[in-house]
Amino acid sequence: MPLVFTILSIVASMLVIDYNEAIFICGYRSVIMGLCQLCVIVIVNPPAQNLIGVYPNFKTDISTNPIWNDISHFTTHHELRVQMLEKAVDFVTVLNQIVLYGTSKNDPETLTGDSQIDDLASPRTIKKGSQTQKIQYEPTDIFVNREGDELLEHRVYSINGPFNGLEALFALFIQSAQMILEEARDPDTPMPGLPTTAVQDMATLLIYDMKGGNVQYRAAIVQQQTDTINLWRTLLIIIFAVSIVTTFIGYVFCLVPERTILYHVAEGSAKMRELDPAADASDRTGMGASAWKDEYSCDCIRLDREHQKMLISLAGLCRAIDGTMNVAEQYSKLQQLMQAKPTADGLAILEMMDQVEKEREEVRASLGSAGGDQKILLDVTAAFDQSKLQILGKIIVRLLSIVIRQTFSALADEEHLIIKYKVSHIHKKLHQTQHAAFIRKVQTIALHVAKEARISNKQVHSSFAQKIIQLYAGWLIDHVSKIDRELSALLIGKAPESELDSDIEAHEHLVVPHSYTSFLDSDNASIQDRNLFERMKKMLKLSTKKANN
Repeated sequence: MPLVFTILSIVASMLVIDYNEAIFICGYRSVIMGLCQLCVIVIVNPPAQNLIGVYPNFKTDISTNPIWNDISHFTTHHELRVQMLEKAVDFVTVLNQIVLYGTSKNDPETLTGDSQIDDLASPRTIKKGSQTQKIQYEPTDIFVNREGDELLEHRVYSINGPFNGLEALFALFIQSAQMILEEARDPDTPMPGLPTTAVQDMATLLIYDMKGGNVQYRAAIVQQQTDTINLWRTLLIIIFAVSIVTTFIGYVFCLVPERTILYHVAEGSAKMRELDPAADASDRTGMGASAWKDEYSCDCIRLDREHQKMLISLAGLCRAIDGTMNVAEQYSKLQQLMQAKPTADGLAILEMMDQVEKEREEVRASLGSAGGDQKILLDVTAAFDQSKLQILGKIIVRLLSIVIRQTFSALADEEHLIIKYKVSHIHKKLHQTQHAAFIRKVQTIALHVAKEARISNKQVHSSFAQKIIQLYAGWLIDHVSKIDRELSALLIGKAPESELDSDIEAHEHLVVPHSYTSFLDSDNASIQDRNLFERMKKMLKLSTKKANN
């Protein structure tokens, strides 16, 4: 339907342009008729001497018109004047034919001899029952040119009473011109003078009815153009209305049922996934609710991408703490991301995860060959010696540092967008309050994990992995899928799409969100809160930088 609408619009525009050209040619016809009259006057009443020097004074080669390329009408040379009148008569005859019947692709390339006129595409203006047909052929008493013409009984020299439209006047005009040409060419015939009937006919035609008829014919063409425009406009409006109706019908009877079907399919697929043993095992032994799911999406590529990166890093941390964690999906996703766009943090996480797995495999192999307890094989971290525990502790601290940096950076970026695009104060306050509360919880558990990891002869208890998972799962459910989704809706239309699709800059330092710096600087923060924040930075070896807002 849009294609049909576009095609009809183009056709309508072309028709309007064609009518403009017909209107121009109709007016140009009157000009050339005036030129014919001028030539007749200089033939029957020539000047005593050349008006401008000796002929030919000049001749232009760039003229497109067969008549206007010299100044022969200024000369006293009789034959040249006759030739010019002959050219003008032929020219106006062809122009009249174009005005009435238009041009077609079957016409010769040099229809008039004027290249500019020949390049125009004029439509047929004579149509059955049209006003132009009535003006051209129907009998009439007068074509009024000026006010008061109807009071003159003998306007045109040879016409007395009704005549058969503009066609009769044009025929009389051309016939008179041909008579003058014949008399002017024959040396044995006396030269026509001003009192000659043919000369008087041409002059009075241009003064009165012929000029009035040309004006009326041109007005009729303009009316045809207006009627055509209105017709096509009505057709386009109808097409537009039909498009709206069909779109609405398609939405109601096709799109809505299809969306319902897709919803049921998706719902059924989700239920099938719940029955999938592999998915069930992944939920029980993997990241569970803190793994990225489609329902956590907030419809903003920039925010979703940062949340996914954070959760992948979190999976690496939990796997380092608890050897029974199933993070194969996150590990595979991280490998894909690093192949597409490697980052220092991502490569470091892969390297550390591989190192931890290598250490565990070595211990598992030694325990297996020694016929060790099968229960121990589930998580061989308990069998690590002191040196391996020290290495594992350093890896956990480093992974924890990356997770904290990515978490703070993601939250700081959200607050940066809130401030930059002047999101409503109500949402801003709620958003920042939840950020500050979440950061306090993350900070607390990070201190506990870091403290455990720094003890060289002790394994970080696997329960910390579950606590971290529960903390981030609650944040995903309560904040990301609700508050961040609301933020995304508020940003759409304010922020450019390119910015909402872009990646945020990775930082090696800790970018503290504005909400948390405001909290620490406020009276609501205790000395213990500030000390805990400084202790976390020190234990995780983080340097801070406030978010730029």
